[in-house]
Amino acid sequence: MEISVPTFVIQIINFVLFALVLIVFLLKPLQRVIDERRKKIENDFEEAKEAKESAMQIKKDYEDKLKETNITSAEIIANAVTSAENTKKEIIAEANAHADRLRKRIFIEAEDMKKRTYQDINKEIGSLAVSMASKILETSLEAPVHSDLIEKFASKVESGNVR
Repeated sequence: MEISVPTFVIQIINFVLFALVLIVFLLKPLQRVIDERRKKIENDFEEAKEAKESAMQIKKDYEDKLKETNITSAEIIANAVTSAENTKKEIIAEANAHADRLRKRIFIEAEDMKKRTYQDINKEIGSLAVSMASKILETSLEAPVHSDLIEKFASKVESGNVR
């Protein structure tokens, strides 16, 4: 098997032409498709990165708002508790003041009743004393003199000078 030079040269030219045709018609379009695909993938990665950053920012904003809302709700609850405590103290203070007024009024009424009862008892004692004295003396006293004796005796009993 001998290699002929003209055939060899033609085959080399054929190969070079075939390689050029492949480069021009196959490799360049293939390279263009690969470059376009690479650019699309890079753009998709860039868009995904931006979307991720945007999502992270939105998440951070929502977390900040949630945190702020929690703080605000805690403040509202604390204010409501404070207000309820103040209202409770006011109600208790009003109830105590009302109870004190009632105690004072009842004490005054009891003192008045005690004085009236004491006066009624003194008048009754005076009346009994006059009745006994009049039976003892068996004399009849006139109504104005009788009242005057009862009042004098009652005032002596009140002052504690009964003799």
